[in-house]
This record gives sequence, C-alpha cells and structure tokens, in this order.
Amino acid sequence: MNEAIRDALAGHEVIWLKVSIGQASRRVGLNTVRPLLLGNVRGRLIELLRERTPVYEAIATQIVETDGRGSSEVADELARERGWEPGQ
Repeated sequence: MNEAIRDALAGHEVIWLKVSIGQASRRVGLNTVRPLLLGNVRGRLIELLRERTPVYEAIATQIVETDGRGSSEVADELARERGWEPGQ
C-alpha cells in the first residue's frame, strides 16, 4: 500500500496471489492475534481486501487464484509457466 513501493514495482513482474475472504479467514484463523486484524477478524479482512483489491489489480502483471490450492501447487504452476521444472 506504500506508494514508493508501488513505484519501485513498475516495470517488474508482480504476481498477486489472490484469496477469497472465506479462505483468508480460514488461513489466518479467527483467534489469531495480528495487529491489522484486531477485533472482528472477518470484518477487518473484508475491509482490507475492499481497499487493497484495486491497488493489487493495478500493480499485478498476473493474478493467481489460490483458493483450495496448497502453496506447493501454486509454486509449481508458476515455475512451469516460466519454463522451470518444479523442484529445480
């Protein structure tokens, strides 16, 4: 969300690992203490994604849906897309 960082990313490949509110809630847990999520975790996630989504969409050169997928699956997909064999 920092403008200087957004400017620095210009011209670079930026991959947004997109997640739904439901999946984000499950991933962080509703009882997890995170400074940005204090209080109503689900409500705060909705608010954060609502304000951040337009920025992420504007910066991203690729959007990858991550719901229902493990980190290894996503990483392997991105590696293959770039001509790398997963695990190299």
